[in-house]
Amino acid sequence: MRINLVNGHLLLQLPDGEYIIDTGSPFSISLAGGFDLGEGRISLPATNHGHTAAIFSELVNHQVQGLIGFDIINRYNVVFNVPSSEVEFSAAPLNMAGETVQLASVRGGYQIITAIINGKSYKLVFDTAAPVSYLKSADLRTFPPAGKFADFIPNLGEFSVDTFKVEMRLGTLAVELRCGEPTTEVLAKIDDLGTTGIIGSDLLLNRKIGYFPKKGELVI
Repeated sequence: MRINLVNGHLLLQLPDGEYIIDTGSPFSISLAGGFDLGEGRISLPATNHGHTAAIFSELVNHQVQGLIGFDIINRYNVVFNVPSSEVEFSAAPLNMAGETVQLASVRGGYQIITAIINGKSYKLVFDTAAPVSYLKSADLRTFPPAGKFADFIPNLGEFSVDTFKVEMRLGTLAVELRCGEPTTEVLAKIDDLGTTGIIGSDLLLNRKIGYFPKKGELVI
């Protein structure tokens, strides 16, 4: 299947249009009433607690037909290959070489990655709908600045954050991600999940990533 990265958002191309891929959302919606990821049609509502395709289209500044959350994504083994604009969804096991990082599932399906930053351990939510990552840390402003970034939370509105180039270790792999300073709204989400930040789609930009929630593994 084909994927696009539009305005920092990962979009899946399906016959009826494009869908936001959101591993940080507990729900999915479809303006067409559902879709098929290769294992048969999945029926879905057009709205969820006021969230609609029209609202998401306005926020991402691009027409989308809906959103695919972890209630659907976590049924599959998924390989994201953003450099090649490809994604694979498989109900069967998939093998992929690379650094294996453990995932911990909380609250019905949110996937948590442990990152080491400046020798400290941080629990971060894996959220492919977040164009940048977020970090709740007194150390954040010690990293090189990366400018302002405009982001949003559905039904809560848009906001701007300062971002920084943060070096972290995932397993034994060193990566640098653009991390924003959490707003009150972002803090509310990560605190509610008992975490200290978010790893967003910037992890996927130049890498092939295996997302295997059934096994509790992320392969980079």
